Amino acid sequence: MHLLWVFFFLQALVVFPTVLVNAAGTVFVKPQVRITTTFTNFHARIMDHWGGGGGEFDWISLYSNHPFKGRTFGGAKRKEIRGTRAFGSGYPYGAGNQSTVAGRPFPFGVWPLYWDQNFMNSSEYGSQYDAIRPGGFLAYVPLRTTQPYFNVTDSEIYYAIGDQESLLFIMISYVTSCHVVPAWPSRFDPTSTNSTVKLENVIQYFRASSFA
Repeated sequence: MHLLWVFFFLQALVVFPTVLVNAAGTVFVKPQVRITTTFTNFHARIMDHWGGGGGEFDWISLYSNHPFKGRTFGGAKRKEIRGTRAFGSGYPYGAGNQSTVAGRPFPFGVWPLYWDQNFMNSSEYGSQYDAIRPGGFLAYVPLRTTQPYFNVTDSEIYYAIGDQESLLFIMISYVTSCHVVPAWPSRFDPTSTNSTVKLENVIQYFRASSFA
């Protein structure tokens, strides 16, 4: 697995207005996740696999009864999606308080991960909201190369963590372009003492700490 290619495809997991049509009028179908924040109409933002950014700024209506009502989302650009190995990174805006992720906006439309012991108040986005988390519940997938590159061997394993749908999308790119062994996502419980991946294992966060 060539990690540079992995980073390239991770950068593509963003929210952006969708539907691509070429000059001949052909509509391209892309992997998409619907982000619904209100029950007043059928409008929604779409998270797609090859978007250019977070789309236009919007906000979750104060009258929506949504658990994160009043928060802004969207507005981020694709080039801003890469964070660091520090949880809470990868935010192009809204991360003034570096000690907590609570109360933050959603620049790419999706919520951050959450970790055990309410690390940085992340339990605000915990399993109690799995049913409405954009892209579905948190999951992980093992990444092993089929063709060793540089010092990466076929016995070395990395893991990707994110919402279920994003992992399914990204695995297509991993398998077809990054020489990764096909694997299906498994449910990820960050609060479990037997969790495969721990907070201290993360190499890098992306997309406002919603993917690692």
